[in-house]
Amino acid sequence: MGRAVVIALLALSLAAGAAAKAPPSGIKLCGTNGCATIGAQAAEQLFSLGGTPGAAARPAPFYRLRWTWENGQEETGGYWLPTQDALRLGGWAAPDAAAAATLTAAANGLQPFAPALPASVTVGHRAAADPASYTRLLVEGTRVSTWVGALDWIAVKLGSPDPSPWTDGTYDLRVSKGSGFVWREGAVYRIPLSLARLARSAKSLAPSPPPAGFSSLGAAACAPASPRQAGANGWQSSEVFGTATGSRLWALFFLPEGASWSGSGRASLVGAVGNDVKIVFRFGSTSFRPVASGPAGVRIRPDWGPTPHGWSNWGRPGAEWGVGYTFPEPGCWRIHAGDGTVAGDVWLDIAS
Repeated sequence: MGRAVVIALLALSLAAGAAAKAPPSGIKLCGTNGCATIGAQAAEQLFSLGGTPGAAARPAPFYRLRWTWENGQEETGGYWLPTQDALRLGGWAAPDAAAAATLTAAANGLQPFAPALPASVTVGHRAAADPASYTRLLVEGTRVSTWVGALDWIAVKLGSPDPSPWTDGTYDLRVSKGSGFVWREGAVYRIPLSLARLARSAKSLAPSPPPAGFSSLGAAACAPASPRQAGANGWQSSEVFGTATGSRLWALFFLPEGASWSGSGRASLVGAVGNDVKIVFRFGSTSFRPVASGPAGVRIRPDWGPTPHGWSNWGRPGAEWGVGYTFPEPGCWRIHAGDGTVAGDVWLDIAS
């Protein structure tokens, strides 16, 4: 039985509860330190029980499902991602209780594989620069039900030496030929237009690197917070460099009385909670709609602004806006900025 036929049967099993024939020798659940065999009867139940169809999982630790058919050649035909409650057997599904119990029992003592970065990427027929950066197409974006302006799609194939759910050649990833959308296994997500343009051109999707005098870029959950110019005098010590692609996002902080920077070289504040913090931004965007979100997804509106500025002696590139925020509680605050064409984030760690 060919692999394509097997995958089709498994997809039907997951989507509609149809009974798919399991390999007579059972299946293997494999991790980094070996494999465990799921016998034919349990495998038959696993194939038949399936689960509820779901969206494609983001990169996370996974196990491989392997089996052998009549041709005697063993192959990887599926994946299980326990931390995301996701099973990929042709299509993505959340396994039901019985299937999850079978998989969990087989995984006892096994270590999952870590999701590897893509080692090669093709966009249409072109080899992409910086393949590892294309992981962003697997994780970014907001799911949408309509995608006006997408026109058509360009296939994006991710590859790696060892198979993973995203790089084994079967993952259906596409970028729109127009506007800013990415297709992931049948679901469509809106992404910044700048990111889509770079992907269509097979260019690196890595964020703009920080200039000299700044440490590494900020990342989700303030791990780490955005870099701040360390060791500089005057207002330069309040310059923060954001994480953005296809542009540069700058933030200049004017701290209220009693507030100060914590540590060196990072956007970490003490004494800022409950006080108005003025921030001036520079960004290569035609408009500016900042959204501040904090612990547990709390969102706050600006106290004032964004107010466009005219002439300024702050010599960073991009249009300039002023915004005021009162942060109600400590924690990691993400200030997301963009106009649909370009987007960026400042990760601000507020201790108090």
